[in-house]
Amino acid sequence: MSQNSIKEIIVYSIKEEYKDQIPEVLNELRSSVKNIPGFNQVTTFQACNDPLTMTDIVDWNSLEEAQQAMKNVQNNPEYAGLMKYFNETVYFNHFRHLL
Repeated sequence: MSQNSIKEIIVYSIKEEYKDQIPEVLNELRSSVKNIPGFNQVTTFQACNDPLTMTDIVDWNSLEEAQQAMKNVQNNPEYAGLMKYFNETVYFNHFRHLL
């Protein structure tokens, strides 16, 4: 990963009905994105005071690839089944290295 890579930060919540399956849900999500062009890795954090709230920090090669991936996921029926796990997206944005 270079200083030119882009970080995508997503804060989201998992639906209550999947609370006992969080590791499986996250593994399914990771498997579905690992071959998207420009994707490097994802690190997931769980909120200490709310185990259904997650933060993903995704590393992309470029902003263009990250944005294209977002469009592809939104428009691809293959990913529609994954959306059933999400309650809401609280925050989503892309960041570049500053210092």
